[in-house]
Amino acid sequence: MDRLNKLVQGLTSWYYANNCPNRQKIRDKKVTIPDGLEQSLVEAFLPLLNKNSKEKVNYKKGKEKDERTLVVASDFHIPFVDKEVLALFTSFLYEFKPDELILNGNINDCTSFSTHPKIRELGNAFTTGKEEREYWFSVAKCLRQALPESKIVYVGSQCHEGWIDKWASLSPILLADENYTIKNWFKLDDFGIEFVPETYDPIGNKELIITHGTIARGKSGGSAMAEVEYSGTSIIQGHTHKLSQVYKTNEIGEYVGIECGCLCERKPWYVLKGKRRMMDWQQGFVIVNIKGNSFSTQLVPIIRDSKDKPYFWIGKKQYK
Repeated sequence: MDRLNKLVQGLTSWYYANNCPNRQKIRDKKVTIPDGLEQSLVEAFLPLLNKNSKEKVNYKKGKEKDERTLVVASDFHIPFVDKEVLALFTSFLYEFKPDELILNGNINDCTSFSTHPKIRELGNAFTTGKEEREYWFSVAKCLRQALPESKIVYVGSQCHEGWIDKWASLSPILLADENYTIKNWFKLDDFGIEFVPETYDPIGNKELIITHGTIARGKSGGSAMAEVEYSGTSIIQGHTHKLSQVYKTNEIGEYVGIECGCLCERKPWYVLKGKRRMMDWQQGFVIVNIKGNSFSTQLVPIIRDSKDKPYFWIGKKQYK
């Protein structure tokens, strides 16, 4: 039974990460089936997965605890999320069951709203912003089903999700329409996801600030140190697509600054100096343990094996 449950969990993560594919997409090889599984087996599970995707997500608001565990992840850039990494990450959430999941900005790319120069094949990829948003709905449902009793917080950013506000500001009609806000555009209430505009303070006394961030230095660690010095407290930031953990000590105390990496594709989907190339990005996330007013952090890098398949370690346990 445990083996069957694990299979269903893995297939569910794969199904939502690939935007709920049907048999035709699988047979046309538009999606890659999970390693070690026969195509016929995956197709046999499709009716069950499809039924589950149409059911309303039920969740229970978890109780506030003095001692709790958070997972902080950033920069999915949906629909340009790394599908293998997303499937692995959601399977991990099914098992790990943190008290809170913090989606730390740039979760959605908002390419339909933005003026960022993109590679040519994206020109016809999304005809409307609503079409692009459908990818988010499938991911949000998967995250909520993985964590039915956990608190999920979506931290807004101004560099990608912020395009919604910028676009709406072009028209007084849209500006007055509450549907064109980050919270309402992504229908966060429908998934029981709390929205905070820029920063999340999980302890409540600014001992630790979780923010997407606006500083982007060229080297890993530079942005985190700059954010610590700017904010005057410990921070966990996204934005840079890099992994780092740095420290600063002064007369008041010791502070930590963390860049929590990304879960998006490792090649950019926009034009950069005339090329689409592998970037100096690292995939990963952060685990935070909180007890009272104190906390500890664990940076979790997502590693690649010889076949470029993702995996990571939590203590002695390997997830792959």
